[in-house]
Amino acid sequence: MRSSPKRLVLVAMTAVGVMMPAAISSAIGGLPEYAGYAVGNHKVLVGFDLHGAGCPGSECFDHHPHLVGFGPVGYDYPACPELLDGVTELKKPVAVGRNGSFEASGQGEYPGETVKVGGRFLDEGRRARGWFIVDNGGCLSARTRWTAKLER
Repeated sequence: MRSSPKRLVLVAMTAVGVMMPAAISSAIGGLPEYAGYAVGNHKVLVGFDLHGAGCPGSECFDHHPHLVGFGPVGYDYPACPELLDGVTELKKPVAVGRNGSFEASGQGEYPGETVKVGGRFLDEGRRARGWFIVDNGGCLSARTRWTAKLER
């Protein structure tokens, strides 16, 4: 299995116990990077990038932007506590509407894993909030609400 640079950062952060949301987003040249936490649980982190002309900014959502590399880490599976790997990444870009909202599902990092994510960008793309659910072959994570802000 091939790991992306973002995946390696997430795994390394988890392995050493470092929980800094700014380190979640990978250094994909020139893309706005977002990082944040689950609402009420700073052990669950999220990170992603936004790709589109004029992003972030008032014209961003007029140019059909895409959320890229949505990756949560630190979540758990309430009905399947034997699953310890709460790290994944949505493999496909997610279209963002003119109003800054998005919703999609697709393959996660592992075979048979599905990630569902939805949310909305606020303040001309400087902040975002939303939710995610990970289905790992029938074991579901809780529906986790998150907030994130622009890191660069």
